[in-house]
Amino acid sequence: MGPLLTSISTLSISVLLTENVSAHRFVTVDGAQAGDGSAVLGVSHNDEVAGRAVAVDVVGVRDMIAGAAIAKGAEVQSDANGQPITMAAGAAAGLALTAAANPGDIVKILIK
Repeated sequence: MGPLLTSISTLSISVLLTENVSAHRFVTVDGAQAGDGSAVLGVSHNDEVAGRAVAVDVVGVRDMIAGAAIAKGAEVQSDANGQPITMAAGAAAGLALTAAANPGDIVKILIK
C-alpha cells in the first residue's frame, strides 16, 4: 500500500481528459497531465484515461508526491511527470506548506 494522501478541497471540478492522467498529479486546462513548467489547472483525484472525466481540485490543499526536494514555503511548478518541484522557469502551481527532503516524499501543496 502506498502513502496516505489527504486533501482539503475548496473547489473541485470535473475535467474531460485528452490523455491519461495519474492520481495526485498536476492537470492542465486542456485535460492533460501537466509537463515541465506547464500552466496548471489543479490536481487530479485519481488515475483516469483519455476521454473520461476526472475530478480536479483547483483550489485547496493537497498532499502530493514530490518530484524533487522542496523547501517549506517554496513556490512550486510541475515537473515532466506532473509532480511538484521547486519553481524554476515554469508557471507557478502552488506553495509548499511542508518540506520534502527527497523525491518521493509527501509534500502538502496549497493549490492556487
